[in-house]
Amino acid sequence: MTTIAQAKFQAIPQVQSRISLQMGLAVLLLGLTFAVRITNLNYNTLFVDEAIYATIGQEILAGEDLQAASTWMFGSYFYPAAAAISSNTAGIIGLRALSAILSTTAAVFVFLTTRRLFGMQPALWALLLFGLSGASISVGQFATYDVMGLPFLAIALYGIVSAALTRHQTAFLIGAGLAFTLSFLGKYIALLYLPTLVYLGFVMFIAQRKPIRPLATRFLAVIGLILGAYVLYFLADLGEVFSGKHSTDVVDRLIILRAILEENGPAILAASIGAFFIPRRLLGNFPGWRGRALTVVAVLGVVMAALALPAYHLVSSNVRALEKHVVYALIFLAPLAGNGIAALVARFQHSERQRVFSAILTIAALVWFTNFSLDRNWSFQNGWPNFNSSIEYLREKGLSPDDLVLASGSAIYEYAFGFDIWSSRRVWYNTWYMKYKDIEGVDAMILAIQEHAVDFVVLDDYYTPEMNPVLEPVLEAAGYRQDFQHLEELGNGDLIRIRVFLPPVESVQQ
Repeated sequence: MTTIAQAKFQAIPQVQSRISLQMGLAVLLLGLTFAVRITNLNYNTLFVDEAIYATIGQEILAGEDLQAASTWMFGSYFYPAAAAISSNTAGIIGLRALSAILSTTAAVFVFLTTRRLFGMQPALWALLLFGLSGASISVGQFATYDVMGLPFLAIALYGIVSAALTRHQTAFLIGAGLAFTLSFLGKYIALLYLPTLVYLGFVMFIAQRKPIRPLATRFLAVIGLILGAYVLYFLADLGEVFSGKHSTDVVDRLIILRAILEENGPAILAASIGAFFIPRRLLGNFPGWRGRALTVVAVLGVVMAALALPAYHLVSSNVRALEKHVVYALIFLAPLAGNGIAALVARFQHSERQRVFSAILTIAALVWFTNFSLDRNWSFQNGWPNFNSSIEYLREKGLSPDDLVLASGSAIYEYAFGFDIWSSRRVWYNTWYMKYKDIEGVDAMILAIQEHAVDFVVLDDYYTPEMNPVLEPVLEAAGYRQDFQHLEELGNGDLIRIRVFLPPVESVQQ
């Protein structure tokens, strides 16, 4: 007969083996998460936003802000400075490698948060859901300031959860406050998730029978002190930024809803299921069926709060940056979704037939999810034209710091040529805005073309197509000739023209 002590002793290797297998899977998933981001970073020329932040960063490193970025950029100088350092180290690869590292860091803390809340198996599912979703992969290959906000928001969430479930409350709350502050400085949009963090902390502290006052005196106080000083210093600039003039792109709400459901739909469904399978140890102060019902309602509230950013886009009809903001929501949805998936899988483990059915269904779901994610990522990578051809043309024409260029998406060319920051401000003008002889906007562009002050005019059908019918008659009347044209096919099949116009030969000779 086997004694209880013998049975426990025999079970130890099995437990250790299971833990080792799970940790091995976690390491494998993290490696895969990083690998799908770090490979093929040179998939396309820079998107204009990537180029803008990199060129602004060069100015910041030089101690200048020639583009007055603090008046229109929806984040601090934190990310542009980091992007410029990465670019100086390894060019475009360095820029996007920084994004791969930061987004993988976010995945690590999503995993750690889920493990602390629900255990290892839900954490593995959460890591897979966050790390291998199409939107998350794409953001991890995209050099914009969204990627600076993600890891610090994930760290803040981990800090709130850890403060509620461990004895190291003060350290975790202060750390969470610092992390959220850095997330906000990365991109101001993180502010929409401060109520979510506070609500989650309130629910968990009450459930664990802990006083909620430290949420204010440690977490919110740290945020208030640092961001209060920042807001006071940049008050006028922030007023201009938050006016919304530089960050609005209104479309039909059905288009926005479809995009949200495509990226967050499975996570929302799984997270809602996960709300009904909260471990008993997390209920704390809510025992019994009434407590469980209250917990389910509270956790469903967390699911709704997690959708703060998608909800903002839906209510405002603003589609700008939606494809990146859905990843912010995944930070909060993935832990609950991982718990929901793990609970469903466990329900189908009671018989051999159920286990086989569960395995087949799981494999099919993983294959579909992976293919869907990679397809979304491919569409993202091929979602804007490649400008290598026009860049090479301008190089062959000997474009120099003495020239003046009016170009759609001019920051892309500015980054490619890499003139010093002072020369760049003299050379590059964008078809979004131009100032010439104290005249601004379209009138400035027209006058500069009429006076043959512009040495190269670069138009395309992607960034500012609305300017083409405005400038084409002016170019023709001023004697400019089209000297270059290239057609680029996007992933959706659209054909984009890239054209370069030169002034009359006689004006060049003069």
